[in-house]
Amino acid sequence: MAPGRSLFKVLGVGAGRPWRSASAITARKPKPADPGRRSLCDLPDEIIMLIIQHVQDISPGTVVALASTSSLIYTKARYVQHQHVTISLKLSKAKNEIAFLKYLSSNGLLPAIRSLRFVELDDTKQKGYQIPTPLYGLIDQMTSLLDIHLDAFCYPVPASLLENLKRRTRGRSSGFPWGIKGYPGKKDEIEQDYWASHCDWSHLRRLVEPKGSLAHRIAQQLTALQEVDLCSAYHFPTIYKHDERAMIHFLETIPSMLDSITVPNFASLSTTPIIRHGSRLRSLELVCPLPYCTGPPESRWTEGIAGIQALTELRDGLPRLEHLSIHLTADGNDWSYPTLDIVAGFPRLRSVKFNTALAVPRSDVDAPAPPHVTAASAESLLRYMRERSTTEPPSLQRLHLVSDNGWSDQGGVSPARANATGIVCQVSHDDRDWTVTCTKLSEALNEKLRRVVRDGEAPSPADMARIDFKVALEGPISSSVYWDMQKSDPRPPGVLFG
Repeated sequence: MAPGRSLFKVLGVGAGRPWRSASAITARKPKPADPGRRSLCDLPDEIIMLIIQHVQDISPGTVVALASTSSLIYTKARYVQHQHVTISLKLSKAKNEIAFLKYLSSNGLLPAIRSLRFVELDDTKQKGYQIPTPLYGLIDQMTSLLDIHLDAFCYPVPASLLENLKRRTRGRSSGFPWGIKGYPGKKDEIEQDYWASHCDWSHLRRLVEPKGSLAHRIAQQLTALQEVDLCSAYHFPTIYKHDERAMIHFLETIPSMLDSITVPNFASLSTTPIIRHGSRLRSLELVCPLPYCTGPPESRWTEGIAGIQALTELRDGLPRLEHLSIHLTADGNDWSYPTLDIVAGFPRLRSVKFNTALAVPRSDVDAPAPPHVTAASAESLLRYMRERSTTEPPSLQRLHLVSDNGWSDQGGVSPARANATGIVCQVSHDDRDWTVTCTKLSEALNEKLRRVVRDGEAPSPADMARIDFKVALEGPISSSVYWDMQKSDPRPPGVLFG
């Protein structure tokens, strides 16, 4: 469930449908089914809230199931679910959204809101449009509110709302319309001009800037910078040439040596600006700028893949590197073992993440062509690289293998989303304990997966009927198989984590 999407929103409540408030469920003291066993409800309220918050972060759908276990958990789960709320200000929806907030107010849930996002203003300004007056009073009741996101604001922000925000000493806002009254800077001034000249950047340690244009302007001021991420909001294949030049210039001229670099691996980026930081660099992530696999059935990602020569230069020029994340291309229907050989030669590498692209199936009855990301293949690749390590004992202890086609984060259900999976294989320092984990499975299912892979235990029919389990064990499935399995396993595929 995306941030700001409560259970009510998923069910269509407050999103264009007439709001009908339901009867509130009152929390009652739970009665243990087995008095001899400890229960989650025995824990202090603060601990229960932390647990539910963690579950909400990693598996929002599980919170919905957890809320049905008792009225006590239900009330706490609702509180957690409403920490991030998204409100549409379209004229056609605003009345219903206000009713939704009033319902939250009547049930004491407005103090739970920590992040409020305004979206969906109409494309063109409507003469005389005013933000609904009741909204101001409702915001006053959001006593835990820290973040307000003003997405697509094309109207001046009302002075009363500005004053409300100023009273909140811990408040933050983003997406504020540049040049509107209340924002520093001149209306005809480029926003980057203001930030570049009005901030002391000398103490900044981590910079996240998706385009690089501001980064290269302030490069000489970043004397304490340790980490840079130039891919934070990066989802589309196009990188403008001036942004490419800005990123390269930034890496070449920044006075401090970086510990961590995350950057799009566009064609004009050579290894030289990265190797410049080799005396300190411990983490490098090269993000492929073409996240979607398109074209004929046999096509795969090819642009943005680190080639053999580039990887060799990085291996020889980054002696302290401990974490590497790159896109791994296929060699026909097999893994690119020359690439694996080079990665195995990084002297201090402790963890590696390979992102791989699913091939486009030739038809609905065909599964994507190999190689496939499975629990067995992840363990096999980690063993292969450790056997070719140049250090003894091998430094490489963790492999995160991800297969995706770029559509897995688009929501909904589909064969592409089901076939996207991630496997983490990890080995202990003494080389005795090997553990494989699918990032889309629960710990209970992962334990079953390990017994199948490690001990040769036969998987149960019930487990093999679960799409995520079958994909993690055997590899991607065809569209026809997916739709057949979806009838008996109607749950949306699990979230593909990191």
